[in-house]
Amino acid sequence: MSGRCWTRREALAALSAAALGLALPACDRRAGVTPPEIAFGEDVCDWCRMTIDDPRLAAAFVPASGRSLRFGEAGCLLSWLAENPGAAGSPFVAAREDGGWLLASAATYTRGTVRTPMSFDIAAWRGEPGVGEERLTWKRLREEGAPRASRG
Repeated sequence: MSGRCWTRREALAALSAAALGLALPACDRRAGVTPPEIAFGEDVCDWCRMTIDDPRLAAAFVPASGRSLRFGEAGCLLSWLAENPGAAGSPFVAAREDGGWLLASAATYTRGTVRTPMSFDIAAWRGEPGVGEERLTWKRLREEGAPRASRG
């Protein structure tokens, strides 16, 4: 995908996903960027320090250089970005429908219809969310910032 060799862990995950008919993680092919693997139930959020346990709420930030960051939900990623406005890299979010990765700018968001552990209640969708739900863009969420942001 990105021109580099896969690790055994990545290859096994891809084969398992293909065998189960699951979507493989999305990549920013232009930049050769892929989101990090998250060990759900083990890895902790780089913002709030809670254990990341829901693959349909997770988020990540892949910096231009350095270690990728993992977040329990999009609100934690937004909070981290608000505290690090000059951060260069690619933000990713998990699609609520299937947990597959999306570039944050490619998702449609809702706020308040899905309960999240840190109560940001922001969910990312690959497709269209339910009828009558307010649809938000990544740009609008970034402009508004993350409400009630408290760091763990």
